[in-house]
Amino acid sequence: NHGPLLERSRQRAERLDRLQQDQASQRQRLDAIGLELTPLQEELHRLEAAEQSSGSQDDAAVWKQLQQDLEASDQRLEKARSERDELLNAKREKQLALERLGDQRQALEAEEQRLQDAVQALATAHGSWRQQQQELQEKRTTLQQQQSELQERFGEQRRARDAAEAEVGRQRQALQQAEWNLERLQEERNSLIEEQRSGAIRLKEMEASLPDPRPEIPDELRLNGLEALQNELQVIQKQMEALEPVNMLALEELNALEQRLAELNDRLEVLNSEREELLLRIETVATLRQEAFMEAFTAVDGHFREIFASLSEGDGHLQLENPEEPLEGGLTLVAHPKGKAVRRLAAMSGGEKSLTALSFLFALQRFRPSPFYALDEVDSFLDGVNVERLAALIARQAEQAQFMVVSHRRPMIGAAQRTIGVTQARGAHTQVVGLPDAA
Repeated sequence: NHGPLLERSRQRAERLDRLQQDQASQRQRLDAIGLELTPLQEELHRLEAAEQSSGSQDDAAVWKQLQQDLEASDQRLEKARSERDELLNAKREKQLALERLGDQRQALEAEEQRLQDAVQALATAHGSWRQQQQELQEKRTTLQQQQSELQERFGEQRRARDAAEAEVGRQRQALQQAEWNLERLQEERNSLIEEQRSGAIRLKEMEASLPDPRPEIPDELRLNGLEALQNELQVIQKQMEALEPVNMLALEELNALEQRLAELNDRLEVLNSEREELLLRIETVATLRQEAFMEAFTAVDGHFREIFASLSEGDGHLQLENPEEPLEGGLTLVAHPKGKAVRRLAAMSGGEKSLTALSFLFALQRFRPSPFYALDEVDSFLDGVNVERLAALIARQAEQAQFMVVSHRRPMIGAAQRTIGVTQARGAHTQVVGLPDAA
């Protein structure tokens, strides 16, 4: 922006120099014309004097010559005057041009000074901007380093979390497998106990079948031990089998029994796989049930805190009796009305019990709304301020559901959108009467 102004200032300075040179040359020309005009004026005065002195002479030739000289002098005088006027006009114009150029020069100098000041201010601002940019670049570098460090720390923590989750999953799977092995071992133990019991019963039956009195065992047989007795028993068994006829259907019966045994084994494997799948589903259902219960408990607890605070200006919350196994224990309502100590529900007054129960009811309603609610004189134990709060709460909840409230308290009746009056007529009959909305 400063360059074109400087160029225009230079051009105007050159133009001013040319005008000054033209003025000097015109002034010299004017001086020369003035020098030429002076003898002509003297000659004119001389001729006029000669004309006056020779007015009485009758010399026509001289008079004619003088008249011609006078006309020529007048023409030269008129031409010199016109040239003088032109030179004076040109001089005045040049002076005006010089004055305008001087004013423009002063304006240009002021503009140049202003531009120099602006350039200096811009240079100062540019320096401060460069310094700020350098500081911001340093801060950006520092922040980028911090960001990279935080990303590295976040990556390490995320990898540690993933490793911990994988370890927890592995431990959970190992625990589930151990539980299944424990159940299988318990079943095997139970089957062994059952076999032991059946063996004891068979032993008792065999003892009962032994002859009484029992025969004496020879010393030789006693010394040889049970193996010798079994060998002898096998020999006797073979001798007995040799005496009996051969059963031709034994192989078919064996094949049928083996086929039956294979079918039973297949069914046993199917039942074991179904049992494992059922155990897994039971565990999944138990986990989902606990998660659903904790989600509902958290939501209802938040609504209970908010509603109890709005009704009693106190604080209250829900508490599990067994936080580790929430489905195995009960639920406790902890209420702390404003200005009173924390007490159990049994030690509260009727109004405090009503506010606590209504807070829990509306907390459940916010968590899982129902389309219709019927309340029968729930405000009978409340004072006027609490009745107004309860009426305002029911009015807010009525935007999502329909409420039918039986009440004889004026704040509750005044907050209702529709009012139906019920009174006792003569005898044992009741009568329904209409009431205005503001009743």
